[in-house]
Amino acid sequence: KKDLDKLALDSYLEVAAEKLGYKNVDELKKNLNIKP
Repeated sequence: KKDLDKLALDSYLEVAAEKLGYKNVDELKKNLNIKP
């Protein structure tokens, strides 16, 4: 189940990153980590 959740989250982040104009998920994650 955990793997499925992670997979779903990753694909969600991939779509979100694309919509927000990030090159990839890592860029989005970096930005999310910067914000408090």
